[in-house]
Amino acid sequence: MSMSRFKCPHGAGCLQCGEILSIRIAELPGVVRVTPDSLFGEINVEGVVSSDAVLEVSKSAGIELIEVGIGENRVYSVAGISCLDCAAGFEKAVNQLPNVEEATLNTLIGELSVRGVVSLGELQNLGGLEGYTITPGKVKGLTLVAESSHRGELWRAVGAAVLWGLAFALDWQDLKILSIGTYGVAILVGGWSNFFKAFKAIRQGTFNMAVLMSVAVTGAALMGEWQEGAAVASLFALAEYLEEWSVERGRKALSTLVSLTPVTAHRLLEGEEFEVPAESLVPGDRIRIRPGEQIPSDGVIVAGISAVMQAAITGEPLPVDKVAGDRVFAGTINTHGALEVEVERAAGDTTLSRIIRLVAQAQSERAPVEQLVERFAAKYTPLVLIIAALIAVVPPVFFGSSWNESLYQALALLVVACPCALVISTPVAIISAVTTGARNGVLVKAGAFLEVAASLNILAFDKTGTITKGEPEVIQVVSLDGSSEDELLSKLASLEKMSEHPLSKAILKEAAKRKLSFDEAQNVTAVPGRGLEGLLNGRKLQAGNDDWFEELNIDKPVGIEVPPEATPIWLAEEGKLLGLVEVADPLKPEIPGIMKELEELYIETVLLTGDRQETADALAAEAGIWRVRAHLLPDEKLTMIEELQKEVPSVGMVGDGINDSPALAASSLGIAVGSGTDTAIETADVVMMDGSLQKLPFLIRLSRETLKVIKQNITIAIGLKMLAIGAAFFGVLTLWLAILSDVGATFLVTLNSLRMLRKNS
Repeated sequence: MSMSRFKCPHGAGCLQCGEILSIRIAELPGVVRVTPDSLFGEINVEGVVSSDAVLEVSKSAGIELIEVGIGENRVYSVAGISCLDCAAGFEKAVNQLPNVEEATLNTLIGELSVRGVVSLGELQNLGGLEGYTITPGKVKGLTLVAESSHRGELWRAVGAAVLWGLAFALDWQDLKILSIGTYGVAILVGGWSNFFKAFKAIRQGTFNMAVLMSVAVTGAALMGEWQEGAAVASLFALAEYLEEWSVERGRKALSTLVSLTPVTAHRLLEGEEFEVPAESLVPGDRIRIRPGEQIPSDGVIVAGISAVMQAAITGEPLPVDKVAGDRVFAGTINTHGALEVEVERAAGDTTLSRIIRLVAQAQSERAPVEQLVERFAAKYTPLVLIIAALIAVVPPVFFGSSWNESLYQALALLVVACPCALVISTPVAIISAVTTGARNGVLVKAGAFLEVAASLNILAFDKTGTITKGEPEVIQVVSLDGSSEDELLSKLASLEKMSEHPLSKAILKEAAKRKLSFDEAQNVTAVPGRGLEGLLNGRKLQAGNDDWFEELNIDKPVGIEVPPEATPIWLAEEGKLLGLVEVADPLKPEIPGIMKELEELYIETVLLTGDRQETADALAAEAGIWRVRAHLLPDEKLTMIEELQKEVPSVGMVGDGINDSPALAASSLGIAVGSGTDTAIETADVVMMDGSLQKLPFLIRLSRETLKVIKQNITIAIGLKMLAIGAAFFGVLTLWLAILSDVGATFLVTLNSLRMLRKNS
């Protein structure tokens, strides 16, 4: 039996398909069930039936269905997520539905991605058990999940504590019946949501922390320990509040990015200005940005001069000068001059929107350490139940201990074993670190890449545009016939004007810089791999490299040394050497300092380039790079990455995200220097949004600090549990002390994780 999905061309909300086709398709031989989904304008057909038969029936009804198969991803908005353990249970339940291939819940932004066939009703039924509201489609405009019920949890904890205090006072006055009743109300106030979650978990055949707490509180009440049962209920309500607060803090960290995009824009149409919603902008629209306003969409400046604060995108601390023709990004701030911008992207496709979504999705792509914690937590609860049963039974049966005392210690163990702190020990730290990276212009596309960055042994670098400026420059003009440098450069420029070669552009740029005037050479032809030749004022000019001038037998004077990092362009007139111009792609000035920082972080550096060995060696020496591999084609860079990975466990590759794509993909961590370009964002695991490597050491330190925090959190969470479990074995653990230790652990790991939000480059 199989499941097929067919889409109605009438689109969402089509009831004609549901009313007419469902009946006709259900009559086909082999059809078991037909489920129309008017919200998506689709029909799901389950059974042994050919797609052709379904399409034929629909055609006879006058509706041309389109088969879309069962592998298509659907995305749903899930509002009301506050408990990570409950969210994990919901995700597991969705994955267990028939015909669901894979389901992933992003708890941070409240999005559920489902691959397979599932009806909205099935999801809403499961979500209803957790109090979730589920609707089709992505979270609109990346708006964060609505305020959770964490304030309600706080008031529940406070209310339960107040009732506990009142009951304690009544107990002190020997008003037993009233005190027990008040303790009971305190238990209900503090633990009712927990009892509800436990009931749902048991129905689903799972044992989570809610089950542990419910058993402990109920057991305490049955044993007559009303005071401690109420204390456990109120303290656990506080623990739930702390967990929800930590989730909300992660959302608020992301909301700082979301809030960067303005709500409205000033659109220009036929000379008039209209205020419109920013999300309504489409490519081609022209907008005006006044001084001090945020830019609402990615675009190109068509009029005006200003400076733009780009920290939100690139992390650059100072405004960047902008003129007509320059690109600007949504979420950046225009400082002083009015600008007119032609929109390049719709609101949902801007660089900022993609950054926000990638940061949000980083929480879904769990790091290996997070996956390990989740697997441990899944096995942990059943194990605790077994240990608790042994503590309850073994001492009375074999050592003559009191049944009451043993049961009490078992209940205390159930309380202290609640894995609240362990569950939140990793995700809050990771999303805090990823958000901090994005705020500083370092886009980490998944939490897993933070862990890889923390363990890097070698970083390989591309040369052109990565450690160099990517634009060749003239570094020296040498005249050999007695003429001036400007005269030599003018003649060379007259020849190079007809070429699009990068070296030619460097010559012309230098001539413009010197404000030289020159005539255009005639009959210019390119000699592939050699140079150019043409006529200027009837005289033959030739410009080219060493090899060509040797072939032309043009003598060069002895003693002229060209720097190894430079490329010489020789110039001859009528076979006589006039001089040479040295062109080089200079090293970015910040590179030596960056390499020094990486060395201090114990990371080995390697330069991979297609340039000649002498040039590569000179640049590596200037930059402070340890090893050099030159004369490499793009596929050979890939081979070099694979060879380096045989030497050490983890190798990163830093490139421009275009020519280095194979090497970036093959490396343990691909880092693109991209200035927000599409290719860089799509290709690499990490993107340096300002187009420089200044933040590379920051990335390494941030990732290592994140892993350090996660390990500290796990140590705190498990360490306190182990101490309490030991106390339970010795019979000295009380229920209120057990829950207090759990609340303390949750509070400590949350605060420790949120420290990552304060890191700056």
